[in-house]
Amino acid sequence: GSPKLRDVYYIILDEHASPQVLKEVMGNEKIDEFVSFLQKRGFYIPKQTTSNYHDTEFSLPSSLNMRYLKEEEIKNVSLSKRLTEDHYLKDFFHALGYNYLHFGTIWDDWKNKYAEENIVASSFSDYQTALWERTIFYPIGTFVIRRYLGANALELLDSKLIYPIISLDKRVRFTKDTLFKLEEFTKIPEREGPNFIFAHFFIPHEPYVFDGECNFIPYKEIFFIN
Repeated sequence: GSPKLRDVYYIILDEHASPQVLKEVMGNEKIDEFVSFLQKRGFYIPKQTTSNYHDTEFSLPSSLNMRYLKEEEIKNVSLSKRLTEDHYLKDFFHALGYNYLHFGTIWDDWKNKYAEENIVASSFSDYQTALWERTIFYPIGTFVIRRYLGANALELLDSKLIYPIISLDKRVRFTKDTLFKLEEFTKIPEREGPNFIFAHFFIPHEPYVFDGECNFIPYKEIFFIN
């Protein structure tokens, strides 16, 4: 018979720098050890890589469609957004019989209507989030959350009573969504396949919610709240 098709992962760690930059500019001396760890497990780590585009809104539709963007696609935001959702890779893998699992992030690719499943934790839609963040209650509400509940945000994420309140804060939603997606990643091998997995993580992109040990950074360390 024909060989079994393997799952394919496309993972974006937004704003992650190259090993050279991490070592020479950011002073991360342990990066060589990490690169060696990955290489011993069969990963290819390119050296001296550069980006073709300065922003995710251009680089992502370009890579998802496996081509450079046309000039009109760069100038027209709606065209680049459309290419981010209706892209070549999902058509390619669908034609081979793959399921498309979409792990979007709090951005334009939050959900994809062409995916068999969108794996996100937040109950907020794009519209609800945009509406909430443009009201006078947003700065007031987030200050109260950060002042009185923020210190224990991570412990409160699974509380059915408290989470709906603290989820009004973007950093809290971002934290829960990231942890939720990482947990769901471990379950993919148990799913029926083959699966094409697109995963966009805003780590190490802002908002910065994790320290080097993946612990939630207290609000007082970010906003100097006493």
